[in-house]
Amino acid sequence: MAEVWLTEPAPGVDRAAIDAVRDITGWGAADAARALRGAPALCVQVDPAEAGRHVLDLRAAGLAAEVREDAGSFALDPAGELDQLATGDAGLAPLLERVLAAERRLRQRSTVRDQEARAVAVSVVRAYRDGGPARRDALHEAMRVCPKVRWYVDGQLGRATAQLRDGGGAEWVAWGLWATAAADGGLDWRDTILGVEALLAAAAQHGVDPQPDLQAALGSGSDALAQLVTARWLSSEPRS
Repeated sequence: MAEVWLTEPAPGVDRAAIDAVRDITGWGAADAARALRGAPALCVQVDPAEAGRHVLDLRAAGLAAEVREDAGSFALDPAGELDQLATGDAGLAPLLERVLAAERRLRQRSTVRDQEARAVAVSVVRAYRDGGPARRDALHEAMRVCPKVRWYVDGQLGRATAQLRDGGGAEWVAWGLWATAAADGGLDWRDTILGVEALLAAAAQHGVDPQPDLQAALGSGSDALAQLVTARWLSSEPRS
């Protein structure tokens, strides 16, 4: 692998610069703009055959960039948050290492497979469900700095809804809510509302009362989910 570096602070976050960073990283516009504000720390690991093209694209956008040999650094972490993520919970350390490895590979657009990322997400939900407050706080911090893995964790809500629709048992209501709690409401609260609405509709369609699991969500450790549950669903009747 080769590394493409921004070697001087970006002169601005105009559209050309954002588009250049989006092309090399695969990020959305907001993430690209944040990364540019963090330059010159932005480093992207790429295929050596593509490195020169990316450097030319960045320079054409008015950014100072160069190719360096792979020094083993981790890419796309302008604030150094991935390297700083740590926990005093020794039992959680192996899972956090898997989360960080998946996040880095996803950010680099490497060949990490959906199956692998989903397996990490399932482990995160299980650890969150079975853990105490300190472990859940550590996982929330991991999700904050690992948004691509968080997307897969949040995706377990959709998986739970699909399982319910296919005749799965009541345990899938709990799984969907635990996934949403582990993702701390997901990346977009509007998507979370729609996702939980779909889960509750599937539960009602199959005669599953979601109220006990909604009550449990209040004590899950996720402030975002608790606020949504209290405001929108807790006092309502199961939907048909």
